[in-house]
Amino acid sequence: MPKQCQWLIRTLGCLLLMVISQSPIFAQINVTGKVTGGTSNSPVAGASIVVKGTTTGSQTDADGAFSITVPSNSSIIVVSAVGYKT
Repeated sequence: MPKQCQWLIRTLGCLLLMVISQSPIFAQINVTGKVTGGTSNSPVAGASIVVKGTTTGSQTDADGAFSITVPSNSSIIVVSAVGYKT
């Protein structure tokens, strides 16, 4: 194969890889929120936040606030805390 063809194939391969790596398929979303509970809607400290079907998780702080980075194709976040039904 001529050197010009090899160079062209390598260049196109690199460009394709760059385009694929920038694809929204690989995008991640930062989700923030606040977990409250009970009749007074008081903050729930120490609640677990997990992306369903993964091991990606977070925990609420003393004010019930959390932040978790999830893949864009994940749509279910599971929240659980001791003493609360889900």
